[in-house]
Amino acid sequence: MPWDDEGLPRETMPIVKDGKVVNLNYSRYWAQKQGKRAVGAPGNLLMAGGTKSTADLIRGTERGILVSRTWYIR
Repeated sequence: MPWDDEGLPRETMPIVKDGKVVNLNYSRYWAQKQGKRAVGAPGNLLMAGGTKSTADLIRGTERGILVSRTWYIR
């Protein structure tokens, strides 16, 4: 669908770049509260892969959280 549940058009928007958060997705409500632009909620997220192993990524991380499993139930 080209729009989200609030009727906002979806758009391609980088969220993380070079390991840093560069954008946040704001609903109409939170955009108004924070003085930001409302952006359509993503239908899915795509993440580009790299060439490092998990061990290399952990070794090179000074401070972080490793999420190895997720669970979702509605």
